Amino acid sequence: MSTDDKHPSDDFLRRFSAGTASREESRPILAHLLHGCDTCARRLQELVRPGIPEGAYDAAFARFEALPGRDAGPAGSPAGTPAASLLAELDDMPTLRQQFLVRNSRRYLSPDLARLLAERSFELRFQDPRRMLRAAQLAATIAERLQEEGSGNAAQLADLRASCTSQLCSALRVTGDLSGAEREITTALSALRRGTGEAALRALVLTSLGALRKWQCRYESAIRAYEEAAEIYRDLGKRHELANVLVGHAAALLYTGDPESGLALLYEAMPKIEGERDPRLTLAACHAVVNCQMDAGHIEDASLKWIELRFLYEQIGDPLMRLKGQWLEGRLMIAQGVIPAGIRLLEKTRAKYQEHGMAYDAAVVAVHIAQGHLSLGRHDRARSLIAEVAPVFRDLNVEKNILSAFVHLRRVAQEGTLRWPSSAQPAEELSAGEDRSEQS
Repeated sequence: MSTDDKHPSDDFLRRFSAGTASREESRPILAHLLHGCDTCARRLQELVRPGIPEGAYDAAFARFEALPGRDAGPAGSPAGTPAASLLAELDDMPTLRQQFLVRNSRRYLSPDLARLLAERSFELRFQDPRRMLRAAQLAATIAERLQEEGSGNAAQLADLRASCTSQLCSALRVTGDLSGAEREITTALSALRRGTGEAALRALVLTSLGALRKWQCRYESAIRAYEEAAEIYRDLGKRHELANVLVGHAAALLYTGDPESGLALLYEAMPKIEGERDPRLTLAACHAVVNCQMDAGHIEDASLKWIELRFLYEQIGDPLMRLKGQWLEGRLMIAQGVIPAGIRLLEKTRAKYQEHGMAYDAAVVAVHIAQGHLSLGRHDRARSLIAEVAPVFRDLNVEKNILSAFVHLRRVAQEGTLRWPSSAQPAEELSAGEDRSEQS
């Protein structure tokens, strides 16, 4: 195989695509492509398109799989393979090969496979954010290719794309890529407009939108999205889904400085949760209750709730759920006045979030650590920590939130109160806080 800078020649790519290259010649080029060489993949597509019918790109892989001495593999399997089998095939492949084949092989253009991958991504949300993202990316790629090729009913394919890109938005949000999440929610909303108009799907996309707007500190927009989703689920009689939306809505109200209204929504949500179906939602709702109680100044109530809640984290066992519990416990310790121990626990929590690549969560934990330092009069350490994480918020386009937090942290030191503030403070106060922080 002649190459230029380790890339195969055009002559060889033509022979590979036509199936005239030997097995010995084909093996290294296939490995080269499957390791993610986009340059060669694009060149191969350009070379086969002029004179070979659509699908020949897939046929090149099928011919290689069928060469003597090679066991039958995915590309040589019959069409119409059930989605579960296709998913099992992908699971046996390295990540780069999964991505390459889903982008380029017609074999994996299965709506049911896209749905399975999106469901897997959702299930991984409290276990492994990186795997959550990979599954969502594969699902969205399949949905996009199906829609572009018109492989089925156009409105139903638009629904599929709305669902998959909505899940990709959630995965990108969790892993801290808010600009990517914004791009995908825009795609989801566009696909939704071209779809069947299914109400439940609209509510699903709106729930993803509400969560993204909440992380972006665009709380009014988040609340509007949650309210519309809640109205849809109420009309459909979907109590469990409604409860999920109410928990998100309550968190948005908490961040606007209205924990009492947040508590009211949580108390409405909890009887609607089907605990056996989704114990994680029960835990998320109880977690939000403790947060709201703390921010409302009900420290004793929050402490009592935490005693019954802490065992649920261990029972469910998801790594990220346990991490959220550790975060909550650190905050509660600070609120109870056990500040140094609370700070140490939060520092461990922050380090774990950084290990998971969850920059946003790590930065928010850092703000709570700074709050603890200020409560002890450690102004220099608090300022140093805020300066360290400010670029993270700025990169995520949520610098207003960090300024709001910094303004409040200064007020904590002056007034001796531990109550967390509204993040939606007047612009004038935020500007003044920014000026004062630069002078400090």
